[in-house]
Amino acid sequence: MIDYPLLSKYTEVIIDGKSYDADILTKISPRCISTTSGNNGKIEITTHKNKIEYATKIDRENVIIRKKALALGKVYARYPQKRQDGSRYEEISIKQKNGSGGSVGLNKGKKLLLLYNGKQYSEREFKAFPAEQFKDCNMSFRSGLDKETKAQYGEEYGSMIAVSKIEITSEGIKKTFRNPDNNDGVTSKLSYSARDSVVVGKEKKQISLFGEVKLIQGQLNITADKVKV
Repeated sequence: MIDYPLLSKYTEVIIDGKSYDADILTKISPRCISTTSGNNGKIEITTHKNKIEYATKIDRENVIIRKKALALGKVYARYPQKRQDGSRYEEISIKQKNGSGGSVGLNKGKKLLLLYNGKQYSEREFKAFPAEQFKDCNMSFRSGLDKETKAQYGEEYGSMIAVSKIEITSEGIKKTFRNPDNNDGVTSKLSYSARDSVVVGKEKKQISLFGEVKLIQGQLNITADKVKV
């Protein structure tokens, strides 16, 4: 019922911190899932309200349609879906072979806002990007856009996918993260991740990361809701 590669390799399922038999993956509804991750033979799932919902007939029909669309192997896919009340909408997904990516729903009559490194693209341009364009990227999937976004791009946009592909070269980061094992000022490799989005200022001099931010360098390991450097 969920989209995740190589499920057969995982032997333990943790949902909201509690262990379940693996067959829960054939029963749980994707509607209730907030995040999914896999590591060391274990799949961890969090739900929106710490409450498991079980798949309905409509959920199973949606999964069949989604899997057929994703089976084509395209990074960017758009396919019809149905809500529990029978109303229809479209789902737009970006999926890498390693399972990274996400999706967003789009209501009928609304347009999809597509941004890559802060620049707006048409859907034709966006879906033509090669897979490498989305590798090592931070992706944000949002529906129900706020007033500021609509004021900037237009009321006709109902959902947004924003992709940021960056190389962190900011002097601010270099000054903040120094190799704790060295006194010669050499900066060791910095790794970072953010759940929601990464925003890069002009000339890459300011970087903002939002949502479960992790910054790791040497023995330094920092987590936060938001980081600006």
